[in-house]
Amino acid sequence: MNEREIRAKIRELMTAGVLPQVMPDGSLVDEAGCAVAAEVHVGRIDKASCAICGGAEPEISYAYPGRKILRFHTYCDVLWQEERAR
Repeated sequence: MNEREIRAKIRELMTAGVLPQVMPDGSLVDEAGCAVAAEVHVGRIDKASCAICGGAEPEISYAYPGRKILRFHTYCDVLWQEERAR
C-alpha cells in the first residue's frame, strides 16, 4: 500500500469505529501483552498483523480498555497519528 491508500484505509477504519479517534491512556504493551510504561515497544511482534495495512511484523502495540490491543507498523502509526489530528 502507498501512503494515499494507507491514509484512506485509516479514515475508513476510524469512521467504522475499528480504529479509535483517541489515544489510549498511554499504556503500551509488549509482544507478550504485558503493560509497558508509556514507551513504544521496538521490535517485531510475532504472529500479529498491522491493524491498518494488515501486513506482518508490526512494531508498536497500544492497549485499550476491554483488553483490546491494536498493533501497527511504525509508518502506519505515524500516518494514523496525523489523520487523528485532523
